[in-house]
Amino acid sequence: MAQFIVCGTGVLNRPSIQRRVTATVADPLHIFVIALKANANLIILSHNHPSVNLKPSEGDIDVTQKIKQAGAFLNINLLDHLLISPDRFCSFSD
Repeated sequence: MAQFIVCGTGVLNRPSIQRRVTATVADPLHIFVIALKANANLIILSHNHPSVNLKPSEGDIDVTQKIKQAGAFLNINLLDHLLISPDRFCSFSD
């Protein structure tokens, strides 16, 4: 089961996410509600990839772009999106 975690200045929260059999979709609205309530000016997203395949899916890339664009409009920068496996990670900022 994947979980998206939002980290901001002094905040660590788990927003509501939609789980599907083969995928999990992060809701940008919930992510930014958390960031705005925390008065954050940047966020870092992370979620696990239980399959240990750290290649970003099309969904990972799409949600990252949507959150980056929405964050730019709200002046809340997406610092990074991390994909986590049991022994490695992948950073979108690299």
